Amino acid sequence: MEPSHDREDLARVISGWNRETLIDEYVRHRDDFEPGAQEILEQELARRGLSEEDLSEARQAYRWELAKRALADEKLVTVQRFSDRMTALVAQDLLEQAGIPCFVRGLDRLFSDLLALSFQPITIKVAEHDVPRAQEALHDLQLDEA
Repeated sequence: MEPSHDREDLARVISGWNRETLIDEYVRHRDDFEPGAQEILEQELARRGLSEEDLSEARQAYRWELAKRALADEKLVTVQRFSDRMTALVAQDLLEQAGIPCFVRGLDRLFSDLLALSFQPITIKVAEHDVPRAQEALHDLQLDEA
């Protein structure tokens, strides 16, 4: 097959990817592509109007995913317990804004907020070495201790 046919075939394949797959391939695997394939990938991103901001957000999400996977190999420490879901989500956001990967346990409890049943609190855990930074990031948050 001639190189121009290979490019056309690759362009056809890439143009068939949904938005999520296109961004995912670019963010996670761009460097694995040959330069010509990188060019086709970038042309498809531009054709679809995906901005650098879209790609930056996807890169950040991927970095967080990698950081959270790394948490699985570290000793995790509970830095806070919550009786309500909203406060736990605010705390999670504060930690992530501070660049501290965290693991939240108990957010999937069904109807607990509606029924005011808090048999098991929602907990936020961080890597042991991040505890001081996490406590500082959460210091101003009015927490409802469970």
